[in-house]
Amino acid sequence: MINNRLNIISLGTVDYGKAMRLQKIVHSQRVSNTRPDTLILLEHPDTITLGRRAKRDDLLSSDEDLKKLGVKVFHTDRGGQATYHGKGQLIIYPIINIKDHNFGPISYVRFLEKLIKDTVGEFGIESTNYKNETGVWVYDNFKSKKKIASIGVKISNGVTFHGVALNVSTKLQMFNHIIPCGISSTEFTNVNNESESKITFKQVSNVLISKITLAFDKEPLYEDFYEKY
Repeated sequence: MINNRLNIISLGTVDYGKAMRLQKIVHSQRVSNTRPDTLILLEHPDTITLGRRAKRDDLLSSDEDLKKLGVKVFHTDRGGQATYHGKGQLIIYPIINIKDHNFGPISYVRFLEKLIKDTVGEFGIESTNYKNETGVWVYDNFKSKKKIASIGVKISNGVTFHGVALNVSTKLQMFNHIIPCGISSTEFTNVNNESESKITFKQVSNVLISKITLAFDKEPLYEDFYEKY
């Protein structure tokens, strides 16, 4: 049956605009119940996205400087403010019917945070929430907090859109071009900085897929989607 599966779409590196068009196709299919819950995994090239609450002041570099660096800027309808996407960052777009899992908007975000904490925990990384801020943080030996994953979602017709950006081997200096999530003091880290050994993008993806299929009690079905559209 369709609701016993979790389709997995792994896309490699995809331009943000293209990925949004693909998400909309999958979202529409999930709303009409012509596909099961679906997990899209990918990377974006250097990109800054501005959520619904973002302002131009959240960009610390000029449009001209960002263009010279090859960084594209997109306005998007997810929650939150400014964030950076780039190579080495695992993007997770769950397209799921929240009612099937008894989620409300807040409990869904808490689920995503736990999913990330459980995933990085498999690599010996202890992570946590920070106050009322959305996302996942780690603390170093000096009790300084650093953000390892950002979350921005939208729910339309009971089906989720957008999702999580987990830093695996992300170039952390790229976050200097923005005020991330509207908090100028935010520092970032990635899985490889926090792990005692080099962790690959594929290793993190596989653990995350295992965690979410277990949480949903569904069978993963790997789907060759990208070539169709």
